[in-house]
Amino acid sequence: MRRDLLEAIRSTLEARRADLRSAIAAGEQADVPIAPDKSLGRLTRMEALQSQQMASALIQRNRDELARVQRALERIRSGSYGLCGRCGEEIAESRLLAVPDAIVCRDCAERPVQR
Repeated sequence: MRRDLLEAIRSTLEARRADLRSAIAAGEQADVPIAPDKSLGRLTRMEALQSQQMASALIQRNRDELARVQRALERIRSGSYGLCGRCGEEIAESRLLAVPDAIVCRDCAERPVQR
């Protein structure tokens, strides 16, 4: 893989990692239990609970993406970035630009996993 492309992808991944860390921290601060409150109506409380569940799901999604980004950065450090985890062939540069944390090439991604 071209060195300049690898550096650009590494910078993109590092920026995304910083964004995700900030989003997770902000989400965790806002993720507080909904206390029973007699002044809240039943529907308002249900809306608050639903909102909290959606926020928790977003935090988890961000944690999952952060893990993928960190694994991609580790692959860059180890020299295995850009190689398909299934077939070992190079992942197309266009795919890596679109999905920097990709671990499989397009062909393997489209093929069902054999058990």
